Amino acid sequence: MTRKQTVGENLLYVMVWAAIILVPVLNSQMMSELHISFENVLIAWRQIAPYFIIFIIHNSVLAPRLMLRRKYKTYLLCDLALIIAVFWLVNIYEEHLASSPTATPKRSTPTGKLRSRTWKCTGTSCWGSS
Repeated sequence: MTRKQTVGENLLYVMVWAAIILVPVLNSQMMSELHISFENVLIAWRQIAPYFIIFIIHNSVLAPRLMLRRKYKTYLLCDLALIIAVFWLVNIYEEHLASSPTATPKRSTPTGKLRSRTWKCTGTSCWGSS
């Protein structure tokens, strides 16, 4: 592959991933929200992150070292192992490290009393109601 082709390919990757990353922000604006909900954007980005990590590792490590050298069986096994490992780590993160969106954090009222907040989530957006 020539250098010009490599630059063009990488530019295409940057444009596609930029569009994917901007979708949650643009979606907030298209939904006629006055302010972009940064929490919702972060939730969407957290869901996109595993695919981005898989893409980066695949394109920078696996494809050049295995596929382009025609080690197809090793390439396939490493790709499957990468996908399983990334989503296994995501599962561990969600179970043990991430704060649950269904949790009921305490919030202070104007009288100083604490009240719990109920969270409702659908798809990639969550909102709280008291």
